[in-house]
Amino acid sequence: ESVRLGEEISPGSEWLLDNFYIVHEQLHEINEDLPPGFYHQLPKLIAGPLAGYPRVYALALELIAHADSAVDTTMLVPFIAAYQEVAPLTIGELWAVPTALRLGLIENLRRLADRVFEAHQHRTCIDRWTNEIIDNRPADSQALLTDRTSKQKNLHPSQVARMMQRFRDQGHDLTECWHWLEN
Repeated sequence: ESVRLGEEISPGSEWLLDNFYIVHEQLHEINEDLPPGFYHQLPKLIAGPLAGYPRVYALALELIAHADSAVDTTMLVPFIAAYQEVAPLTIGELWAVPTALRLGLIENLRRLADRVFEAHQHRTCIDRWTNEIIDNRPADSQALLTDRTSKQKNLHPSQVARMMQRFRDQGHDLTECWHWLEN
């Protein structure tokens, strides 16, 4: 929607838009490679935060976390071998490892996309506020800022950074806004 309206988007948003088709393809492959019947046959965890999930999914999440999402075969093979020394995987679990890794990576991407969306919302809100101040140059900009932020309680750090950027672009006309932000 932001692109359609000609609004500025973050590099993260741009990456998601450019690569959405890849994510969509991966989701399609996950649905094909892990049909419900096969999924229900995978051994599940009994306890812990992932109780009820297939243990191969927990294994994949652990590897993804350990590798900071940069998973490759040089770490995958020893990781699975070490896991199997403690609890051997079934043939079905071994077959499901690539799918579980894809699913875990997409879940990480979803969390990152949520953060990108939240940051975009913060930026859009602040842009509206700063546009009002810049366009109207109210006599008491500090009062306007205090009124707006009292409704929201605290400004998100990304909002403060955006306001500083926008006010800096306006020059010295908004000195009192700078002082308000510093306080």
